[in-house]
Amino acid sequence: MDTLPPPPAVIKVSYDYAQGLDLRNPIHAAAYLKAASHFLSSWPQEWEAGKLCLALIADEEDVGAFADRQKIVPWDVFARSPAHPMDEDDPWHFVEDLINGLAEDFLIFLSETLSENA
Repeated sequence: MDTLPPPPAVIKVSYDYAQGLDLRNPIHAAAYLKAASHFLSSWPQEWEAGKLCLALIADEEDVGAFADRQKIVPWDVFARSPAHPMDEDDPWHFVEDLINGLAEDFLIFLSETLSENA
């Protein structure tokens, strides 16, 4: 059985983003992208889940991923609501957290459904 390479360091360290997900796993990656479609209006559709995640959690020191962030458009409701957490210092982390949580919920649902049908 082939083993996957370790995830990029920025996903693996500190922030706990994508903590329950392994975006190298095709099922996890598909769940992440499906969840992203619930919170983002658009992003380059050719991107893999890992690239989207890295762009969302990028800081200004990671010039490439930070520039990629400009290609992502969150739902209008996030951007327009004055009381919404998108007004925080780094709203992209908030959106990534929503995406991550929904992707994990999709995987839990899938796991429970499969175990019930086994």
